[in-house]
Amino acid sequence: MNFFRILNEFHLKNLFGVLVLFFLLNCERTEESPVGQASLPVLRITTENKLAINSKDVYQKAFLSIEGENEFSDEVEIRGRGNTTWNFQKKPYKIKLKEKTGLLGLESGKKWVLLANYLDPSLMQNAVAMEIGHLLDMPYTNHIVPVDLWINNEYLGNYMFTEQVEVKEIRIDIGEEGILLSLDTIIDADETYFNSTIYKLPVIVKHPEISNSVDLERIEQDFNELERRVYSDDFPNNNYLELFDAEAMAKYLIVYTLTCNEEINHPKSTYIHKKKGHKFTVGPIWDFDWAFSFEQNQIHYTNPTRPLFWEGNAKGTLFFKRIASDPKIKYLIKTQWEDFRSNDFNKLINFVDSYAKNIEASRKADYKKWQKGEEDFNMEKEALKNWLTRRASYLDDLMAGY
Repeated sequence: MNFFRILNEFHLKNLFGVLVLFFLLNCERTEESPVGQASLPVLRITTENKLAINSKDVYQKAFLSIEGENEFSDEVEIRGRGNTTWNFQKKPYKIKLKEKTGLLGLESGKKWVLLANYLDPSLMQNAVAMEIGHLLDMPYTNHIVPVDLWINNEYLGNYMFTEQVEVKEIRIDIGEEGILLSLDTIIDADETYFNSTIYKLPVIVKHPEISNSVDLERIEQDFNELERRVYSDDFPNNNYLELFDAEAMAKYLIVYTLTCNEEINHPKSTYIHKKKGHKFTVGPIWDFDWAFSFEQNQIHYTNPTRPLFWEGNAKGTLFFKRIASDPKIKYLIKTQWEDFRSNDFNKLINFVDSYAKNIEASRKADYKKWQKGEEDFNMEKEALKNWLTRRASYLDDLMAGY
């Protein structure tokens, strides 16, 4: 009898220990997970020695695990990214894998981006802009996957996981001899750039890697010839469209006008690419943190009739506003907009509803973390939809004069 009593006590003690361990683990998970039963993929990043990520230039070693339908785990490198956005509390990041891998249902790549959307109270604006690009069939438009991000066991909120803007076969597929330029007033110390001859546009060469002055001069000459024709007194009747893709410009201006992304005026984050032997093509679209009327007074959704282009002598304004004045470009904008308005605008509004439903729990946790926007997420969603609807009416009126 003593033997059985001792055995039973042994089992009870071990059962009690298992239950305590189970309870502790689940309590820990509850404390770590403000999202609760998360519907979004969860990215957990642990840096080497749990060091803070405090550089945009130097990668740190880290370990990444992705929880959800498309699970992944491996050693990676991570660093900060962005210009203005890097100075905010909620920071954006760039991740580099050891080898090309398709993550979260996206095509394979080594470099990936986590957008923080700190300025965006809806956490949807970049996704909405990219959806417009997809509805317009604009090549190389990024894909957005909303995720919940943890770094070194700290919940950092709702992020957008997306591709790095770069020249690759499955990204910006323009070949090794192609050109990718970024027009941007903010230039990093290690970037190769030139100022265009007439409009003094700051042109950063993202691809190819420039190893000598001859390669840079060739790119400068090509771009300056386009600029010369745009500036010329006989514009637009001087065959400048032999060097520039008109349809791509029309679609680009629809996206930027519909979202009121005024970055094109500075210019900032304005990409232009060119395959060898082909025309300069504006795109891909990028960076909608200061869009949706935010640039006017840093309050979103305030002025749905605000013009895209500024009055005055901003470098991007002078260059792109002149191109947009070409009757051929205006005709393409009008016909593309009429098609989009009839066939795709309602799809865009439905996309907002769908995306909002998908991130609802995550956005609630993000609000608790950062206190950005309205606590009532439905108010933010409806404000975005109402602004898009009013903005579309503004475009209708604008197109009537084209």
